Amino acid sequence: MIGAPVVLEDLSHLVLAFSAGQLNTADLLDDWERRSRTTPSASETSRSGPEAWLQTSVGVHRQLWGRLVVPMPLDDDEAAAMVLERAAQTLAINRLAERDRRELSHQAQAGLLNALRQPRGLSEGEAQARAAALGLRRSSYYVPVVFRSDGASAGSSPDDAAADGDPLAGQQEERALLEQLARALKSGSGTALTASIRSGSVGMILAIPAKQLEDPMLQRLADALASARPPSGPSLDGGRPPGHPEVTWSIGVGRLRGSLLEAAAGIDEAAHVAETAATLPGGRKPFYRATDVRLRGLLALLRKDPRVQQFVESELEGVLNAEARGAEGYLELLGQYLESGGNKAAIARNGYLSRPTLYARLARLEALLAVDLDDAESRTSLHVALLLHRLRTL
Repeated sequence: MIGAPVVLEDLSHLVLAFSAGQLNTADLLDDWERRSRTTPSASETSRSGPEAWLQTSVGVHRQLWGRLVVPMPLDDDEAAAMVLERAAQTLAINRLAERDRRELSHQAQAGLLNALRQPRGLSEGEAQARAAALGLRRSSYYVPVVFRSDGASAGSSPDDAAADGDPLAGQQEERALLEQLARALKSGSGTALTASIRSGSVGMILAIPAKQLEDPMLQRLADALASARPPSGPSLDGGRPPGHPEVTWSIGVGRLRGSLLEAAAGIDEAAHVAETAATLPGGRKPFYRATDVRLRGLLALLRKDPRVQQFVESELEGVLNAEARGAEGYLELLGQYLESGGNKAAIARNGYLSRPTLYARLARLEALLAVDLDDAESRTSLHVALLLHRLRTL
């Protein structure tokens, strides 16, 4: 309609789409980002910049997300400006409609995932049919997966999230995660049911045609999250508000199943693994299974039991009371001693302590605990109590 090249770019001056017309594509887009940055955006459709580009903003009200540009002179700027403005309006409306479609899809998947986890008479055939209607291809195997925000508190509910932080930010983070996962699945020709299962946790049932594809598919999802660029501010796609730190996600994986309903029942196991993985020290793995969390996973399940809490208090009472009175460092020393297997030389080297100083501190630690640290059973008991204490305070 304009008879000239048109470029749609985002706020970072990256080209989203273009029509080169009679112009060579290489010439049209040559050094585009630099040229675009020298052409300031205008509040109204107009020509500006050293190349006098005709431009109009794209977005709704103040939520702008791009602009349309005609980077060359025209015979009739008034007619071209009208066409550009109508095109910008159409793009903005289409983007809003697309967002609404995605929201409806997320809601439908959340409803089905909850129904599959509590089937109440739902047969495997009906489950397969409903899942297929939402895009989950019938496959030989299904994997339950849970993505848990490392910032979420253990066992948190939506009400907890609202009390502890910004619930809107949490929803935006989960929405951004759902979009990243959808793109990763699309690029890998994978299918899944994905939905938020509680505050800070997103559940997934991943369909795979063969067992040997399980790890590659999980690695693809982990890579997609690791490489995703965090948004710089609020957007129509639900970006993170300014001032909120980048979110990392721990990935828990349940056991491979041949049934959709069995995989849905494994979501709880995957959620437990993901929650425990968020507390693990040291280097991070792309994803975790139950065999990776072991004792810490068991303790994470038991940590809220009053009898377990009483055990922790009984084992660590002397050190915890001393720390409360200001005698700091003994809990850390206990951790170093237990994690080194009682290797005093290693503790002295790592803590830059002389042997006499270390031995004196260990003697004081033994007195506070009222146990023999050389006794293997005492060390085991203390190590379990210390792990539980750390899980409780995370």
